[in-house]
Amino acid sequence: SDQPDCAAGMDFRQSEQCKAVDQDEDEEATHSARDNNSNNSQLSVDTGRLSQLEMQLIGTASELQNLRMDLQTAVQQVNTLAASLIKQEEIIQQLAASHAQLTGQPIPPPLQLTPGHITSSPFDSPGTPGTHRQPIDPALRQRWEQRGEEAGLSSWMSKFLLLSVLRPGPGSGGQLGEEVTAVGPLMTELFLPSAERPPRYVAVGSSQGRVLLYSTRGALVLSHVTGTTTPVTALTSWALRKNESALVTGHTNGEVRMHVVHLLQLTAGQEGGIKQVVLRHVLEAGKGRVRVFEPAPITHLLSARPNSRPQTRRQVVSWDTNGWVRVQRENGTLRMEFQSNVTHLAVTTSGTTVLAL
Repeated sequence: SDQPDCAAGMDFRQSEQCKAVDQDEDEEATHSARDNNSNNSQLSVDTGRLSQLEMQLIGTASELQNLRMDLQTAVQQVNTLAASLIKQEEIIQQLAASHAQLTGQPIPPPLQLTPGHITSSPFDSPGTPGTHRQPIDPALRQRWEQRGEEAGLSSWMSKFLLLSVLRPGPGSGGQLGEEVTAVGPLMTELFLPSAERPPRYVAVGSSQGRVLLYSTRGALVLSHVTGTTTPVTALTSWALRKNESALVTGHTNGEVRMHVVHLLQLTAGQEGGIKQVVLRHVLEAGKGRVRVFEPAPITHLLSARPNSRPQTRRQVVSWDTNGWVRVQRENGTLRMEFQSNVTHLAVTTSGTTVLAL
């Protein structure tokens, strides 16, 4: 009722009031259009986000489907592997039975081990060279075997296959003739991890400072004099290149000696393939890169690469009874040394990491 009647014949004041009313109506229309545009923009943004979420859900569903298919494939592979293992076990049992019929010897029972205990081998008997254990009481053996069955170790140990037995004792023809103080595999494969193929040779360190190289069948291939008569207490090895391996020995006098094993090209049916072993470097006892310490027997040796590149040369890590740890390069130079405040019981490698217990 306050608004003027904007009709023809109105005076100047009324005309100005009508213009103001028209301007207010235009501003309200403009604000309303802006609000509508803003609402439409927000709706478009929300619609775009919903579309993105829908695409992400579709992608997640596709990934879950792929994972489900991968899991099904893995289950099929495990079932196939289990069937193959069962078949291999049946073949082994048949071969063992055939061997027993041909030789007239009974099949030796599988070893039974329990945590924290070691039983004697069925191939050992009292009075044979290299056997220093007394016969185990049958009642005690029965308790051990019962505990092993409870721990689920019997079936696990039955998968092991005894390849050969090296018995210390005087004489020749592959007999050691001296006390065994260290043993380890001689690695000769460049590109295959040791877990995928067993070693061709076994290095045995003796109390007289020698290293005897045996084939896995138990035949003596070569006897090497390390250059010292102190007992060999630790061994490690790795493949340098084709037909050439590094063999490192640690001794009770604290020395670390690196040898190079030259291999022959094996032919079909050939038992041994080692040409010679040459001493390459000697890391003196008690000698560090920046300090000198009291020599002590070497307890552990490991070879490891400082990075994951296969062309990187390996380094040798040695531990002694005084807690000194030395890192030696492949060319014989010393990289570093430090002393730990504990005695390490066991050492191993995981990739480029050295683990010490």
